Amino acid sequence: MKKKNILMLLLILVAVLHSGSRAYAQWEPTNGLYSGDVHSILYSNGEIIAGTHYIYKSADNGKTWFMSNNGISVNVSAIRGLVKISTTLVAATDAGVFYSNDNGDNWSQSAGTSGINIWNIIVKGTNVFISTNENGIMKS
Repeated sequence: MKKKNILMLLLILVAVLHSGSRAYAQWEPTNGLYSGDVHSILYSNGEIIAGTHYIYKSADNGKTWFMSNNGISVNVSAIRGLVKISTTLVAATDAGVFYSNDNGDNWSQSAGTSGINIWNIIVKGTNVFISTNENGIMKS
């Protein structure tokens, strides 16, 4: 009886481990953004929005991409985080925070963030938190 229970437990364990590995086996590349590091990605209003050195958008599941960087400072070299609050997109960069009210077509810098080196961004309720290189954690 003990051998049957142990054998059954081993079979269940093998089945669980095998089925879990298949869940991650479906990854495949899209047709774009191979030229550099992609630091952040977000889905909004039917478009995939990716942050590299620039903002790129795709409306066809990554088959084609176009740059959508209007208003992002030339000082930016990394879009490290992207979040959405209601209808506003917020980008955390190595040169401050930028926001867009038209799904990333145009961007404006958030007041008081110029030159702040941001590593990450999260939203909790109506608050936005950023982690910075030299200024700790900041909240808006």
